[in-house]
Amino acid sequence: MSKVLVKDFGRGALKVYHDGARNKWLWYLRDNEGRQLRRDLPATTKAQAVKIAEKINNDHLSGVGYLPGVDSGGHTVAEALIEAINAKQPSANDTTRKDYARRAQPFAEWLSVAKPKVKRWGDVSTKVIRDYLADLLSCANGQTGQVLSHDGVRMRLFVVKMTSRYMAETYPDRYGEVAKPVGLKRARRFAREKEDGRALDGESLRAFLAFARERRPDLYGIALLQSMAGLRMMEAASLRDADVAFASSTIRVTDTPHHSVKTDYSDRGLPVCGAVLEMLRGAIANAKVRHAEGYIFLTRHQEPWGRYGLPHAMKQLFQECWQKRGIEAFRDFQPHWLRATFATLVRRQRADARVLAVYLGQCPRDVLGAHYERVGLDQMQSEIVPAIEAAMNQEGVGKLSGIQTNRAKDVQ
Repeated sequence: MSKVLVKDFGRGALKVYHDGARNKWLWYLRDNEGRQLRRDLPATTKAQAVKIAEKINNDHLSGVGYLPGVDSGGHTVAEALIEAINAKQPSANDTTRKDYARRAQPFAEWLSVAKPKVKRWGDVSTKVIRDYLADLLSCANGQTGQVLSHDGVRMRLFVVKMTSRYMAETYPDRYGEVAKPVGLKRARRFAREKEDGRALDGESLRAFLAFARERRPDLYGIALLQSMAGLRMMEAASLRDADVAFASSTIRVTDTPHHSVKTDYSDRGLPVCGAVLEMLRGAIANAKVRHAEGYIFLTRHQEPWGRYGLPHAMKQLFQECWQKRGIEAFRDFQPHWLRATFATLVRRQRADARVLAVYLGQCPRDVLGAHYERVGLDQMQSEIVPAIEAAMNQEGVGKLSGIQTNRAKDVQ
C-alpha cells in the first residue's frame, strides 16, 4: 500500500496519510453519510502536514472553517487569510508572519466598510478585489487622507492574491482563484522624469542623511558611503575596519567572508572625502563590541547585514522619510539609486567620466580602458573628492558626518 497512516485524530476526525507514490501528504475523513473525503495538504514534511491538519481538524470539530463535502458555511475572510499565511510560510519566523498579517488586516477592514455583505471567502469575487485595488490606488494617488507608495499597494494586494491562490489549490471544488485576473502595474513615467527620479539633488540628499542619522543610525553610515563614495549597498555594508586607512584617507573595497565583489574591477582602493572619514572614525571608535571579522556596520542584533534584509530596511527608511518629511523624491526611491545620486552629482561638477567609472568599479567598455590606460589614486583624489565635496557643500555635510551606530560610546 502506497499510503501510510501518519496521524489519526480520533473517531469522527481527520486522518493524515503520506502518499509515497506521489510524495504527497493527505487528510481523510469519513462523514456521517459514510462518504470518504480526502484532500492534499500543502506540506513538504511530516511536521508541517500534521500541524496544518490539526488546525483543519480543530476547526471542523468546533464547527468553524470549511471541509470540502462537509456542510458548513466555509471559511470566513479572516480565517482564509490566517490559514494561507500560516500554510504558505511554514518556515517563516514570527516577524515575517506578523508582517503578512499586518498587510492582510486592511483588506478585512475594508470589506467590513465597503462590502459588509462579504463575510466568507466564498463571497469574495474578482470584482471585489478589483474594487479593493482601486481603493488602494486612490490612496497612492493622494486622493484620500491615507498615503501609500507603490510598494505599499503591491504588498497589500500580494497577501490577498496569495490567499486566493492557496484557497483555490487547497479547496478546488469550493473556491476559484478569483484574484488571478487582478494585477498591479507600476505607472509608466517619461524617460526624463524616470532619469531625474533616480538621482537626488544635494538638498534632498542632505535631508535624507540627516533623517537617517536621527532615526536609523545603524543605516546612516551605509547610506553615506553609497551617496558620497559611490559604493554599492553590500560593498558599504561589508566594509571592515582593516579596509580603512586614515593616514592616506582611503578605503579598500574587496572580497570579505560575507560578500564577494561584483567584478574584478570592483576590487579597488578609493580616496574618500573628509565627511566619510569622520563618519568611519566615529563608527569604529564608538563600537561597543568589535565583530570577530571586523565589520563596521552591524544590525541591531550585532550581525552583518544580509543581501535581503539591508535593501528592505533601507527602503522602509526612505518610505518613513517621505511620510515624515513630505519630500516627494523619496516616495518610490530605490536604495541602490544613492549610488546613481553620487555619480550624477559628481558629473555635474564636470569630473572626468573615465575616472568616475574607475572610482565606481565599472568594467571599461573600450580597449583603452581595458588594456592600456590606468587611473591611479591621485587622479581619483584630484577629480572625484573635490567634486562630491563641492556638490554637497562641505559645510552642510560636516554637520552630518558624526555617527553613533547601534553601539554605545566607550566610557572615557
